[in-house]
Amino acid sequence: MSVIHTNGATFPTYTYPKFTRSDALRLIRLHPAANLAHDDLKCDISECQFKSDQQYEALSWTWGNERPSEPLFVNSNDDSPLSVCLLPPHLAAALKALRDQNRPRYLWVDAICINQTNIKERNDQVPMMDQIYGNATNVCIWLGPDDEKSHRALHFIRRIVRQLWAFDEICSNRKLADDWEALMSLMRRPWFSRRWVIQEIALAKSGILYCGRDNVPWQDFADAVSLFTEVESATHRLSEIMKLDEKYNHVPKFFGEVPCLGAAVLVDASSNLFRKTNKGRREPLSSLEYLVSSLSVFDATQPRDIIYALLAISKDTTPKSVEEENLPEWDHPAIAKLRSWARRNMSSKTYAVDYKQDVVDVYKDFIEFSIRKSDQSRALDILCRPWAPKITPESDRAAMAVNSDVANPQPNGGVETQENGQPPEQVTMPMPSWVPCVDNAAFRW
Repeated sequence: MSVIHTNGATFPTYTYPKFTRSDALRLIRLHPAANLAHDDLKCDISECQFKSDQQYEALSWTWGNERPSEPLFVNSNDDSPLSVCLLPPHLAAALKALRDQNRPRYLWVDAICINQTNIKERNDQVPMMDQIYGNATNVCIWLGPDDEKSHRALHFIRRIVRQLWAFDEICSNRKLADDWEALMSLMRRPWFSRRWVIQEIALAKSGILYCGRDNVPWQDFADAVSLFTEVESATHRLSEIMKLDEKYNHVPKFFGEVPCLGAAVLVDASSNLFRKTNKGRREPLSSLEYLVSSLSVFDATQPRDIIYALLAISKDTTPKSVEEENLPEWDHPAIAKLRSWARRNMSSKTYAVDYKQDVVDVYKDFIEFSIRKSDQSRALDILCRPWAPKITPESDRAAMAVNSDVANPQPNGGVETQENGQPPEQVTMPMPSWVPCVDNAAFRW
């Protein structure tokens, strides 16, 4: 049993029990704390069925490349002592901001509720992301710690939403230059560049956007960004205000990049991904090929997630664990006929999730799928649309480890260096010519 030394004591590392059912998820019961900023993080981790009445919120946050170093103390259901799992500092800060002083809070957090070192479990859980986020009562969007600009931006968003009738006056007021600049700064936060957030926010029943403990409803933020983008794209009125301000060096088209920021693209895309059927159900509108090739502004820590993160919101795919795809055949004639019928009528939409598969093979399967699904006159278009990010051996190894301690471990907890003390050169893995890379695009933001 491995142990962790923290707070002057030694604790066993938390060990994930196996799921008892294939349609289950884990939830954390985040304990309250008198001192929200400094008290230790404590929780219970338990298995829950999708059909249970347990309500929970889902966390949407930015993984990044931080090494896990902050302890989360986990209570056991029996009389066993406390165990510990280490969290990246960014995630620990999010949980401290979200916990309450008086009551526990039930959350689903991908880095905690999925055993990231167990590839089979990841293969099983990722296809259920649409259910996990769709069934959550709320999605907590953690942008990071608060600062002066974030406070100004969130206050400005509340003002815009409250005073929509005076929006023209707000756009003409030269005294609000700092507020518009703060809003653009908020839109540049790393969360808006993540590919998984497209699905997480599109499937959410409701969302709350957090900077530290300061927050606004997601819909208010989306409305403010839509107005900001529309006014700037149509008239450049806001850039003209900034151009007159000496503090901003009279830069022309100060907000020229706003329409291409991930926040603006996300707000626009998430409102156009589904349509409501007559029965009130949400129906995806876009193909997987379109989503992957048109949303290349969004990145993923794990290269395979460039595709996997969009499976649940495309009209022509249904994500499925590769273990389900590879179930053994049965000899009974009735079972054989049922499988044959399913292959003809259903399997054309299933898309296997397999984190053991080589990245290039994942890309190859996507291209084959796109060609097979496309109209014959446009079947090879995917070969001309830049969509794939560059892959380095280091980034792929780190992604496979998913920020666990096995990701490039260093004795001093630092970054890997060469003998001369410089960071190692980033070597790009060779990609087949039929995988068009985003970096080679003729026109890119």
